[in-house]
Amino acid sequence: MATPSLYATHLPRDSIRLLRISSDGESSVGRLQEFSIERLPYFAAISWCWTSRRDAATKIFMCNDQEISVPSHLHAMFRALIPKGVPASTTVWIDAICINQNDTREKDVHIPRMREIYGKAHSVTVWLGEEAEDSALAMDVERVETMRGQLAGLPGYGAITDYLLYGLPGPWDPMWRAVGRLCDRNWFYRTWVVQEVALAGRIEILCGEQWLG
Repeated sequence: MATPSLYATHLPRDSIRLLRISSDGESSVGRLQEFSIERLPYFAAISWCWTSRRDAATKIFMCNDQEISVPSHLHAMFRALIPKGVPASTTVWIDAICINQNDTREKDVHIPRMREIYGKAHSVTVWLGEEAEDSALAMDVERVETMRGQLAGLPGYGAITDYLLYGLPGPWDPMWRAVGRLCDRNWFYRTWVVQEVALAGRIEILCGEQWLG
């Protein structure tokens, strides 16, 4: 994932690294910084999949003035975290970069602490990957919020006609297929996601450039 030279020092047990991603409105670069686990700035912990069924390619990302190779779908997330044309920065924790994956001793200490890190994050960002097929429909904020309210009003399972009475889309509506495809993405099959989102004070879902939450 990243070259050993990216990590100038061994990470102390009571510290973590955070990745600050900065964009000039066109491209993004990263910088790793160490912080005491007891004195952390505002940051989001990323919940994601290392592998993608759609794309196994890698891309170059500039971090600490060095070129590192990252999965292309992770590179896409770095772009998506900050809207295009907006010079801004954001701070995240992501295991693939914030833990030196080439240092067995460091992994032995800090991977078991991931539960604590997700609990200390101000929010957890779920990265589902790039926009594909009809994912934009499933990530339509206004429609999802409307359906959430309609589902909450249902008295229980009933006939299709009952759902229609509550204003929900019929079974022929493409929204249902879009939601089904979105829920078939790799992230939903990971065991670790349970602990990552269970401890979150706030959860945000990102797919392509669309946010929910």
